[in-house]
Amino acid sequence: MTDGVKKEKIEEKAQSKSEDKGLQKANNKSKKEDSALKESKTAKSSNKQSKGTAKKKDVKAVPFKYVYYLLLTEKAIDAISTKNTLVFIVDVKAKKSDVKREIENIFKVKVKKVNTLIDRKGRKKAYVSLMPGYSAEEVATQLGMM
Repeated sequence: MTDGVKKEKIEEKAQSKSEDKGLQKANNKSKKEDSALKESKTAKSSNKQSKGTAKKKDVKAVPFKYVYYLLLTEKAIDAISTKNTLVFIVDVKAKKSDVKREIENIFKVKVKKVNTLIDRKGRKKAYVSLMPGYSAEEVATQLGMM
């Protein structure tokens, strides 16, 4: 081979290597940009979650301090008819005594017992059992639920 041909081949190899390095640098930049985009997207989604939960806590159906609304699921309706018990969604910070006092003042009934639990959605449910002389069905009807 002649010296001119060898030089051309060496130059071609050098150019191809520099092109490969350029592609690698571009790929590294795109990877960095992708990770930055992913981080910003996750930050935005976490902000959305916190905003969504704040909105849910601010919304109250009933303008009372602890009691938000009467829950009407199949299980709650069954409890109304068979156990003389009402199921309310209440403030998470509310105590049983607070719920009992507020229910007695609102509906003019006597409360026998209050059981509470926090469900998977983060809501606090209060199972309010009424004394035998009072009817949970009447209270639900008074609210227009039944």
